[in-house]
Amino acid sequence: MREESRLNPRVTEYFARRDAAAQWWNITLETGGRYRRQIAFMFEHISPAGLRVLDIATGQGRFAIACARAGAKEVLALDISSAMIEKATENARRHGVDHKIKFLTGDIAALNLPQSHFDVITFMEVLVHLPEPDKLLNQVSKLLSHGGLLLTNFDYPNAERVTYPIDRFHGFLRGLTRARATSDLVMHATVDQTITHLQCVPNDSSLVMRPRDAYRGLSPVSIERSLQDSGMVIVARKRDYARMLRVVPVPVAVGEIVICRKAQP
Repeated sequence: MREESRLNPRVTEYFARRDAAAQWWNITLETGGRYRRQIAFMFEHISPAGLRVLDIATGQGRFAIACARAGAKEVLALDISSAMIEKATENARRHGVDHKIKFLTGDIAALNLPQSHFDVITFMEVLVHLPEPDKLLNQVSKLLSHGGLLLTNFDYPNAERVTYPIDRFHGFLRGLTRARATSDLVMHATVDQTITHLQCVPNDSSLVMRPRDAYRGLSPVSIERSLQDSGMVIVARKRDYARMLRVVPVPVAVGEIVICRKAQP
């Protein structure tokens, strides 16, 4: 897969930190907008009841919890951040399904999970942060049972030009509501600058967001090629549009969510 831009080699280190993504990624099962539409898209095409589910990069556990509530036979929720796993566990407890989910802290690239075991794998908000998405998609495919389904999403190369100004506008509005003269959002250019900020200004009340070199857009053609090389084919897809204040749509597609099926041997 050709990278539209090069990621910082310290991306994994950044996301593994307890004080990094966990202090701004506050998306839960109750969150509306595009995140609620993602859950709805999954249930339009996948019924998790009785299935074995792996939720990679679970964050606050929204897909793991949704699948557990829908009657999944087995749910394994994985995240590289221990802080995220703690939040996800608490959210699962609040929804009464913590006993149905196994939570694990670790890097999917380094774990020895059973191959051809999972019927469904959710892999959301991740591909744009991977230095080598081809390799991890191939590894994820090996974990799927034959005929199993992968749910994932990615942003287009133009997404940054649309979503970053919107994020800054929302940050400015949040700053006003908190009686601040400036935005409550801090976004550095590099992972290195962000890590230095987190170390030097602990417990910052601002949202110290994902740095620019920890993210890049991907083209649909490159994603499809990588999926095909990994033995998967897209069976459903939906474009994603940015929204102002989570309500007013911007008429420019910034990414898409896809469901892929692993081919039979």
